[in-house]
Amino acid sequence: MWEYKQTIPKRFLGSTRARAHQFWVLQPSGHLWESIRTRGGALERIPPSAHCWLRDGEHGTQILVPMSEYPAICRGIMALGGVTWNGHRPTKYLALYQAYEGLEPRPQRDLAALRHALAHGPGVLTNPRTVERLGSLFGSVEIDLGDAEQQRMFWVLYADVLIGLDEALRSQIVRSLGEFQLPRH
Repeated sequence: MWEYKQTIPKRFLGSTRARAHQFWVLQPSGHLWESIRTRGGALERIPPSAHCWLRDGEHGTQILVPMSEYPAICRGIMALGGVTWNGHRPTKYLALYQAYEGLEPRPQRDLAALRHALAHGPGVLTNPRTVERLGSLFGSVEIDLGDAEQQRMFWVLYADVLIGLDEALRSQIVRSLGEFQLPRH
């Protein structure tokens, strides 16, 4: 089975918390579902919904989350689903962070600082707290993903945003789980 840990290069995985984290949101879709196949085999139209499994001990519960009612949860599920695809590392981080920020009212400062550094040029980063955090993490406001130590720090923060989004989604989903059950036909 695919795991989030596979999106982190093996040489950096040991430096991250992802190695030991048990993820709760499993097999997330990177797109919205608009129909499902019923037990009888027919296709049934549904409101556009994000799909995933929520870990439940040894098993999982399959859920659909309607976008019209829970847009932040849907964006979070789809952002997690998007990390399975190859792509530009900073773009993947930005998508994960944006979904995380939509669910977490007080994002971790280190994660926010990296988001600013990836989204803006070094010359426009003027917030003293952001500049201080980036200096502490990367030695400068300019990030060089060609540098091994800066790559390591990027992957540590990437794993932290994956974990933060997983935990925020779990909390939100558990609160409303009854509303996300699959139709029984």
